Amino acid sequence: MKEALDFIKLKDRCLKILDKNKYISVATAFNDQVRVRVVDYANIELAIGFVTWENTVKMEHIKKNSLVSLCIDNLQIQGMATASGHPQLNENKIFWEKYLGETPIRIRILHLCIMSGRSSFSRL
Repeated sequence: MKEALDFIKLKDRCLKILDKNKYISVATAFNDQVRVRVVDYANIELAIGFVTWENTVKMEHIKKNSLVSLCIDNLQIQGMATASGHPQLNENKIFWEKYLGETPIRIRILHLCIMSGRSSFSRL
């Protein structure tokens, strides 16, 4: 007889992996085209967010097909991503603060994105 999954232990394992890493691979697909790229991210529990330019293939794919796959260490996650708008919008505040708190260099890079008005925050 198979042992039942302990979802609390599974969640704890996932959070341990997410909390110790800075980068995650994001796979998107649209129109018979699959792309994988590495992004830095912030997570609040099992919610994962990352900042990207609005005019990237990644964002084009997410807007047209929200199904994505993420991979980090030996953890694979499938879900639906949404473009959540500008990183500094109030609804993105908790992710934005955690994202900026990870490394000071992000502040300089992301301020360039924000000043251009072309950045977007994606959430899974």
